[in-house]
Amino acid sequence: MAACWGGFADDCDGITQKVNESNAKRIAFGLLLIIFTAHGVNYYLHGRDTCKTLLEEGRYLGRNSWQPSGCMMHHYVYSETKRCVHQSHVTFIGDSRIRQLYFAYTRATVANPNTVEEGKVHEDIVHVEESTHSKVEFLWQPEVNDSMIEAFQQKILNSGSKPPDLVVVGGASWSIKLNNADPKTLEQYNINVTKLLPVMNQAKDKVIWMMQASVKEHLLSDARKMITNEQIDLYNEAAENILSDSNVYLWQTARVSSDKSGDVMEDGLHVSKESLNVNVQLLLNFLCNSKHPPQATTCCTGETFQLNLLQITAFLFFTGCIVMSILLTCRRRSFVQSEESTQEEGSEQDGMVVIDPESGSVATAPSTKLSVQNYKLIVALAKFGLIMMYFYICDRTDIMPKENKYYHHLHFFVPLVYAAIVGVFFSRDVKKPTFMNVQQTTEWKGWMQIFILVYHVTGASSVLPIYMHIRILVACYIFLTAYGQFYSSWVKNQFGFVRVCTVICRQNLLVFFLCIVMDRQYQFYYFVPLVTFWYVLIYATMALPPRVTQESAQENSTHYLYIVIKLCCLLCVCVVLSMTEVFFYRLFNWWPAIKLFGWPGDSLYEWWFRWQLDRYIVPYGMTFALCYCTLQVTGRLRDTTPENLLPGGAGLVLVILGIIGVLTYTIHSFSCPSKPSCNSVHTYLSVFPITGFILLRNTLGYIRSRYSYFFAWFGTISLELFIGQYHVWLAQDTKGVLVLLPGFPSLNIAVSSFIFVFIAHEIASLTGEITKIVIPSETKELLKRLLMFVVLLLCLLGYSSVYDLHG
Repeated sequence: MAACWGGFADDCDGITQKVNESNAKRIAFGLLLIIFTAHGVNYYLHGRDTCKTLLEEGRYLGRNSWQPSGCMMHHYVYSETKRCVHQSHVTFIGDSRIRQLYFAYTRATVANPNTVEEGKVHEDIVHVEESTHSKVEFLWQPEVNDSMIEAFQQKILNSGSKPPDLVVVGGASWSIKLNNADPKTLEQYNINVTKLLPVMNQAKDKVIWMMQASVKEHLLSDARKMITNEQIDLYNEAAENILSDSNVYLWQTARVSSDKSGDVMEDGLHVSKESLNVNVQLLLNFLCNSKHPPQATTCCTGETFQLNLLQITAFLFFTGCIVMSILLTCRRRSFVQSEESTQEEGSEQDGMVVIDPESGSVATAPSTKLSVQNYKLIVALAKFGLIMMYFYICDRTDIMPKENKYYHHLHFFVPLVYAAIVGVFFSRDVKKPTFMNVQQTTEWKGWMQIFILVYHVTGASSVLPIYMHIRILVACYIFLTAYGQFYSSWVKNQFGFVRVCTVICRQNLLVFFLCIVMDRQYQFYYFVPLVTFWYVLIYATMALPPRVTQESAQENSTHYLYIVIKLCCLLCVCVVLSMTEVFFYRLFNWWPAIKLFGWPGDSLYEWWFRWQLDRYIVPYGMTFALCYCTLQVTGRLRDTTPENLLPGGAGLVLVILGIIGVLTYTIHSFSCPSKPSCNSVHTYLSVFPITGFILLRNTLGYIRSRYSYFFAWFGTISLELFIGQYHVWLAQDTKGVLVLLPGFPSLNIAVSSFIFVFIAHEIASLTGEITKIVIPSETKELLKRLLMFVVLLLCLLGYSSVYDLHG
């Protein structure tokens, strides 16, 4: 800006012209290409052993919350561990540090921790858990010497019974202590570890070498003063040099978790409770994840990614589109020249120039139109296919690292405050300052979507007041759907079947392909089925006879009664469906509805929960729109100029009522004890904050006549942002966070957000373009295509049913 003031306005204008969506997409694509290539090359050269990753690197996200580098770790509770350790055998070999870990692990895997006997000091200990038929044993071998080698051979290799599923070995502190840190002891340690290695390599199951954690030298007793961190590092280095290229897993995070722990080591030698708990969870993840992979886990699961028939077909289809688009793009000049020559010279049929009878201009030949249209469709599908492939690679393979979510107040509120400041800064006057004008509602969708994105990426669902405010934002979306569709039907008389199909296609195209490519059910992306269902129900309410509009109501006031009766009927439908869960299930428990609305599997609970949560907001949104339209027609609202909605004290009353409406729900969200109790009241209270916000946003003329084009821009791609986040911003079906730049959490979230937003924008553009082509304006042609789609959908649902039955 200073350059502009200094007389360089032309330079500033040039820079401004270059800051646009197209160039931003190019930058995003360039960044993605570089990052993706780096991950791909690394994966090709080194692969991704998430078991090693689990044990090698990590950091604390917060207290008792450990994050391995590049994979998602699960926090096990006893109800899960008892299934994992069933008939398992785990052996710990080492000194008192290993014994400390043995006790912590054993107590975490038994029903009653008090049954774990302490045993005698400096002796072997065995615990057998009858309920799970599992065995955990500790072999007292404080030094790495011939005695440890002999114990390993006898107890692990030649025991005659079932060999251990996991062996944890380690030791160094006793050697340092007993020999007073003699350098010769370190030499002998090297020799002994080298002798132990081939013995450990003979073990049929996994062997972990536990690296030694640092000590707190000022807390050590006089008898342990020789155990310094310098000595610990020397012994760790020796073990690492010998074991690094073997089949033994080096447990580096046992050291790192202790060094970075905020808890106190009571005696300076044995690790803190926080570090001990992390170590137990790391062992459980290492042992259990491959047996029964939890949903929100990618560490050490051993999962292989196999494409099913639908996914293979989809990728072949997209690959074909990509190849065809490349070939057609090479011939693009001929298409363009054909179109230009047609427009300049006209289309000749039997030597005659075709003239449009309405406009009098030269008409484009149907064959040329069809060729250009097909070209655009194939190119759009090719781009869409590339994006779908990126979705799959990010969330269905282990090429891209993934990490757990972690909630912290600063992580949640700082981005929201920053977005609010930017949103207010980038604001301008609306074109028409009418009540709930288009710019305002688009802005509303935008800032709500940003709020939802931050909510998801920070894992804020565990905070009840925030969770409840997200519930009200979803209700706002449904309210806007009801309000907008009613307004279109009542005021604009838009009942065309083509428009309905266009809207439904626009809403569902992305999810349709994601269900196939990502192998997920339709209801998994719950927001789209929910909005589509309500859209169809609202359309049916308005379109079914007697069809009434604002124009017809002005001519015949009886039509106001008809529309009120229709709204009452819709309300009755909502009440009846919500009266009993069993009746609701029966309504949808038939093929193919069960395949559309069931998830997971054929369970309809998720659909019931989502539907009934905001069941009354749709009739309310339609009623609200009717009241506004009526007040506007009768001239009781002044919303055509940037003045207050109502004069004087009446406007102030509306503002106060708006504040009360918003605060009512906020107070409720802080006072209710649990999610179920909050949700049960939310159904009835949601109208208050929505109405309150509308009053606050529209009553005062200055506020109503301004809008944030920053938020409005996000509002235009809100659907794509909501759905796209599942797989290319979040990870593991929203359970984790995608990592593009490992080791740089703040930079990663900034870069991944930038790329994700412009992927969503491109999806929105492609969806709009594809929808225009596949939904024709002629009703007859539309019906043909609709029939073809229904057949295709039934085939897909039929395959899904057979696959679920035999898969």
